[in-house]
Amino acid sequence: MDLEPFDFAETLRMRRESAATTIHEISADEAAALVSSLITDHESTLGADIAKFVADHTDERVVRGETFDGIAFIYYPKSRRGIWHSFQNDVRAAGVLSARAMDAIDGILAGSK
Repeated sequence: MDLEPFDFAETLRMRRESAATTIHEISADEAAALVSSLITDHESTLGADIAKFVADHTDERVVRGETFDGIAFIYYPKSRRGIWHSFQNDVRAAGVLSARAMDAIDGILAGSK
């Protein structure tokens, strides 16, 4: 079976493009509800840290978006913190946004002003 080689640069370009079309501001209540639905293990260190951060930053702007390949994110630009999440093939995954991902989101936000 011939498979085309994976083009990482093209995937990143497409993720950025799709994130730019879906990014929007959400309320603190929406962010809290989303985090609560994503982090089912609030006793884990990561889950507790994320839930506390969201609860402590209700007055901060928060944005949400999604990439073409099903990776969604919520991001707090002022604090430069956020999480990504994905549900693919019945597998749930979530984690902390990387510095590179936050730089990309900052670039999208700067371009949308």
